Amino acid sequence: MKEQILKKIGKTLVRINVTDQSAEDAYDELVNSSPRLFGMLSSIYRLNDEEERFAWSAGIQ
Repeated sequence: MKEQILKKIGKTLVRINVTDQSAEDAYDELVNSSPRLFGMLSSIYRLNDEEERFAWSAGIQ
């Protein structure tokens, strides 16, 4: 599941022309973000409900 999320994040970073951050770094920021920011980033990365739950639970651990 993490690889699937990283792929979506990577595609988004390319689409919005972000060159100074890796998908792995962006994933780390996602799972460690506040609930409000997590929701915004999930929307930007176009994560589905299952991916959101996975990433959210990764941040709780």
